[in-house]
Amino acid sequence: MPQSIKSLPPLFLLLLLFSFPVFGEFGPLEQFTTEEAVSIKADKMYYDQKKNLYHAEGNVAIEQKGAVLRADTILLDSITKDAEARGNVSLQQGENILSCDSLDINLDTQLGTVSHANIFVKEDNYHIGGEQFEKLGENKYKILKGTLTTCD
Repeated sequence: MPQSIKSLPPLFLLLLLFSFPVFGEFGPLEQFTTEEAVSIKADKMYYDQKKNLYHAEGNVAIEQKGAVLRADTILLDSITKDAEARGNVSLQQGENILSCDSLDINLDTQLGTVSHANIFVKEDNYHIGGEQFEKLGENKYKILKGTLTTCD
């Protein structure tokens, strides 16, 4: 039976912040606040106090303010603020979609990596793909083996 949590610590909320703001259409990072309702659903969820690790597994869906992050598994270290989403990862905000194999991010620095990713930005019909997207700084990104097209 799936579990659901309507209000979680702000750390889970921050997973939604890695939505490639360089592509503006995903919206500014500031739109996510701890006052906004957060819904997390998964087949299994638990917190390992010894490792300070949140673990959500199986059909994980985190929703807030119209954005939905889905993955097979999401782990979050509450001390280091390192988070990882694995397996069938997708982030949808409006009609814009990021899909990838994995997402790793430090929630404090907002630096991280997305592997085998595709991004669709509806407004300009951008289809962006790459073996790896890496956020190196506030407005600095590195894309390995990337493609960009406006063709369907």
